[in-house]
Amino acid sequence: MNSEIYKPSETAIIVVDIQTPFYSGFPGIPETNPSFPNSIRSFLSAAREKGFRICHVNQESLSGKDKWLETWYRKNGRDWSCEILSGNVEDFAAPVPGEPLFVKHAFDGFTCPQLTAYLERHEIKSVIVVGLLATICVQYTAISAYMRGYPTAIIEECVGDINEERYDGFKKITSNLFDFVKLDEFLSA
Repeated sequence: MNSEIYKPSETAIIVVDIQTPFYSGFPGIPETNPSFPNSIRSFLSAAREKGFRICHVNQESLSGKDKWLETWYRKNGRDWSCEILSGNVEDFAAPVPGEPLFVKHAFDGFTCPQLTAYLERHEIKSVIVVGLLATICVQYTAISAYMRGYPTAIIEECVGDINEERYDGFKKITSNLFDFVKLDEFLSA
């Protein structure tokens, strides 16, 4: 990992949607990503120790409030429900005191204006994005960070998806945008 770009004092870690509807409550995700909880624990522990700023962004979406849900259900059916209330963070990724939790109502964490304000207030110059699901909310949030001029890294073992093929596709189509970093490389930096 490039320590000149990803300095703890100038880099924020954005933890995206590590919530029960996207991990323990989503059939197949824990089986496809069995080491995800331990990877996240190790990563967040090391990031806190190194002094990185960590912020959490969680999904909240409700029919009648979030207009995109109608199209989602038309395209995907209701088997994959997106009726999600904030506040259902997985224990292994829970914020500690001092780490803000922002609520978004779309796939992109930057649709939450408080995230942008937080990054600006702390003079953040780069971001590291981790979370669920790689091909949806992680990808949208990371692309928005990139488009705002933030060099953006993805910790490979700290991003999960429905299956390996989807994750591999995510990595293939975004490798020209993001720095993909192995967890061991981050831990040893």
